[in-house]
Amino acid sequence: MRLVLLPNDPTGDALCLHIGADGSLLERRLLRADAASAGPRLRARVVVPGTEVRALWRTLPSRRADQAMAAARLALEDHVAGDLAAMHVALDPAADPAMPRCVLATTHASMQGWLAQCERLGITPEALLPDYLLLPPPDHDEALHVVHWQGEVLARGRTQAFRVEATLLAVVADADAMHALDATTTAEAIFARHAVAASPDLLQGPYARRDGPRTRLRRRVRVLAALALLSPALVDGALALRHAVAAQLLQSKATAVLATHGAGGSDSPDPATAAAALLSRTTWPDALASRMDLLSQAISHAPGARLDALTLERAAPALAGVQHPDSATLDAIRTRLGDSGLDAVVVDTQALGDGLRSELSLEVRP
Repeated sequence: MRLVLLPNDPTGDALCLHIGADGSLLERRLLRADAASAGPRLRARVVVPGTEVRALWRTLPSRRADQAMAAARLALEDHVAGDLAAMHVALDPAADPAMPRCVLATTHASMQGWLAQCERLGITPEALLPDYLLLPPPDHDEALHVVHWQGEVLARGRTQAFRVEATLLAVVADADAMHALDATTTAEAIFARHAVAASPDLLQGPYARRDGPRTRLRRRVRVLAALALLSPALVDGALALRHAVAAQLLQSKATAVLATHGAGGSDSPDPATAAAALLSRTTWPDALASRMDLLSQAISHAPGARLDALTLERAAPALAGVQHPDSATLDAIRTRLGDSGLDAVVVDTQALGDGLRSELSLEVRP
């Protein structure tokens, strides 16, 4: 969270505190008034001089906001000089109806001046708070917490808070009731610890933030409507991405299996081609035995025929040299092989002694 403390001088530099989630002070830096604001705007809770803001605690009606505001303005009549109708009034949120609520009053000129300072410094205020509200309230009604800040004193009681010159503090408060919070720590560290809980916010009524709850709700509805329109495309895209990831995973697994079984050295980068090559190598001995068995059976049923040569190569048809007495015997051998699913194509036939010798190409029928 960022906390920006505006100076008394409208043209002066502002102090920016970076506060951690635990209320610790992480960093401090100056925002130069003469430096043009560039880049993204800084969202921060903004602290304004309490000398320009009057604070009262009063029990107010809690059922209706307009009744509470009317009662607050009535309570301010004896404490604020000038035309009260021209003053900006902010109230603490309603909680326990029996508990006094904080009422803040300042001029519209002061509000407009602080907002103009924020604009020059490139700040989007998330809240506008008088500095004395950054002090914690004491445990007892008579006690008063005080902190020295920028040559003046901030004071906070259970039902009073103000900022005065140090020389006037003894005039407006009992010295015995005062407890200096900055005796063991810095004012900035105190501000950091209590910045989130400080209330009420001056950005109410005509100065309420435009990105309040209603605006955020409308923005959320627009986002949900856009997501509803985009949902079919998002679902299709998600399914396509899922299938692509699954395909890539299967390809990785196939590559790992091929590497395990010695197919990693294949010339083809395609896993499918490499797998086919591996399958051919691993099933080739079985194919060889099957063809030899079929060929032996066919020749054994052909009188006068015998096998005199056999050539086998991977990824090529087997070549068999068969001696037979006549063409009818060769046809009988080929027919028997064909019935077993093995096509025997005659590559060459030559005379050999009293018979013939033929070379057959043996291919498994698809």
